[in-house]
Amino acid sequence: MKKHLLNLFTASLLLSCTISLAQPTLSGTGTNPTIGENFVYTGTSYFPEGASGASQTWNFSSYTGTAASPSNCVAVGSTPSGSSFPSANIAFNT
Repeated sequence: MKKHLLNLFTASLLLSCTISLAQPTLSGTGTNPTIGENFVYTGTSYFPEGASGASQTWNFSSYTGTAASPSNCVAVGSTPSGSSFPSANIAFNT
């Protein structure tokens, strides 16, 4: 009886480990830019992030960018250099 329970426990443990190793499927649905979409990019100059290592906390909640520039997503063919990027499907016009 103990041997059967041990085999059952081992099999269930192996099965749960196998399931937990599955890789998620990532997609850009809802996040990738589309032609006609507009947004404002806030650029930044370099600033030090703080000390590295274990138990470090960084707080960037009060940070504001140094430059804002509007961008819109356009078809690659509508840009002057579009033919230089034959596999591109979208361009950012800033």
